[in-house]
Amino acid sequence: MRYALLPDSRTMPFVRLLIALVTGILLQWYTGFSLTMLFAVTIVVLIALLWFRLFIPGLQYKLQWLRGSCILLLFMAAGAMVTYTKDTSHHPQWIGKQYQPTTKVIVTLEEPLVEKAKSFKALASIQSIDINNQWNSAKGNVLLYFKKDSTMAALHYGDQVVIYKTFQPISNSGNPGAFNYSRYC
Repeated sequence: MRYALLPDSRTMPFVRLLIALVTGILLQWYTGFSLTMLFAVTIVVLIALLWFRLFIPGLQYKLQWLRGSCILLLFMAAGAMVTYTKDTSHHPQWIGKQYQPTTKVIVTLEEPLVEKAKSFKALASIQSIDINNQWNSAKGNVLLYFKKDSTMAALHYGDQVVIYKTFQPISNSGNPGAFNYSRYC
């Protein structure tokens, strides 16, 4: 009697497609392909799939593994494209492309204030940035820390705040094996 740890992939083809999608997501996350390159790969694979349709049926059957590989590559490219488009730093209105230390920023609180030992913490989404006395739309998220005082009790979820202070990047502990909180955020 033969036992297998994983089921036969022919009985569950969706698993192969899911693995290809996840592989594309991970490749994009760790290598950072350009959107142009991802579109080029997608177009080449789609042309190859259309080209396979022109073969005689006997040759199509022999090269079925190549057609399957193209479909898996297409799913990998789709995973990479989704990851690219969901990354806020690629958006043209991302705050990192416009922000200067002296600019004012309008943010909206996305969660209630969380009380810490000496401060309040809240996640906020960036709405606008002041460039040359003109408010421009901007995208991004920031973690805000407020000193504990009586005025902070008036802030609630959904409130908008104008920030005059300079943003500071999130720093890591410096330990190479530690959790990368900066990348997580």
